[in-house]
Amino acid sequence: MSIRDEINRMRDGGGGEWDYLEQADGSRFWYRPEKDIPFGFGLYWLDCMSKDPVREERLPTPPLITAVAGAVDREHAMTKVLPEWKTRPPKCAFDLERLIKDGEVVPDLWAWGMADTWDEDADYED
Repeated sequence: MSIRDEINRMRDGGGGEWDYLEQADGSRFWYRPEKDIPFGFGLYWLDCMSKDPVREERLPTPPLITAVAGAVDREHAMTKVLPEWKTRPPKCAFDLERLIKDGEVVPDLWAWGMADTWDEDADYED
């Protein structure tokens, strides 16, 4: 298989068009907008919302989130990934302000341990 065949295979079977974010170390982080953006934000957030309340370990940080944190211009990278993020912040399992401002990937644990306060024996009436 030639290099061109391999590139075409990756392009055709890789979940759509590819784009990249310029990284502070001079490299490029390649991602598939149609596949990586929904997972990195919405689907990952939903997964965390089922794990955080019961103190289960989260999946590893999505590479796209790490790439935004490591971008040359984090605000531009975030705008490239989610153009409406300033006016309609996405559901995100990380502190967006620290991600953009400081390049730190800090989990947003607002729901951590909520299940500890749930009373399973309570009699709830409609």
